[in-house]
Amino acid sequence: MDAQAIGEITGHIFRARGQRTDLVGAVADAIRQQIVSGALAGGERLNNEIELAQALEISRPTLREATRMLIRDGLLVSRRGVGTFVNKRAPRLVHGQLDMGMSMTDLIRRVGGKPGSEHCVITKVGALREAAEALDIVQGSQVALIERTRLIDGEPLAWANEYVTFANEAEFESIRRFDGGSLFYFLTKTLRRNIAYNKLVLTAVSARTKTARSLHLQRGHPLLLIRETHYDAHGLPVLYLLNYYNTELVDFAVLGPGPKS
Repeated sequence: MDAQAIGEITGHIFRARGQRTDLVGAVADAIRQQIVSGALAGGERLNNEIELAQALEISRPTLREATRMLIRDGLLVSRRGVGTFVNKRAPRLVHGQLDMGMSMTDLIRRVGGKPGSEHCVITKVGALREAAEALDIVQGSQVALIERTRLIDGEPLAWANEYVTFANEAEFESIRRFDGGSLFYFLTKTLRRNIAYNKLVLTAVSARTKTARSLHLQRGHPLLLIRETHYDAHGLPVLYLLNYYNTELVDFAVLGPGPKS
């Protein structure tokens, strides 16, 4: 590990300490970011525990537990009597915090990946009950549905079903010109809709036939379904997302406040 990598890891840990974040998780996240971005290459050996703990200004038990987390994730491998190394077959793991309010495109770029999409289909549909309730519209009201497979470095990451409200036919025709990039950016630039905040619901599900085919997985493969309702500054829902994530490629953390004193 070179001085730059150690400096970036230390900086990440220092910033996390000011956010009442679990220190072990912060250390693991800092090292993980270096791995997924390619700053720590496959096969690279980590400094020994004593040296690395001192360099990062943390205790050895904290570093040891963070290292164990990354070994469980398949990002590191430990060789008895030799040391700890970056796994040459480490998965491209998209790791982020659910409270970041970050688009999938930005999240992929944050870990050094190239975002993309395929099989993008845009249709006008009547909103079923779930989408209608999320968007606070009458069931059966017309919405734009964008179906596509989200990619990281050309590999399927998530099957996305994105429901967008529109006021008239002109707005729908504008949505039909969406090219499959960042939907948040598109809504801001094309429809002048700014996302202020969102609400999330997480559910563990199994891949059905269509979703499995889109993600190149076997039917029944475990997925993480994240339902997202996005609101503008006035509290009006403008976008409802159903994202089915491949659990082999994604890892989200939830950060909560500590106990009140």
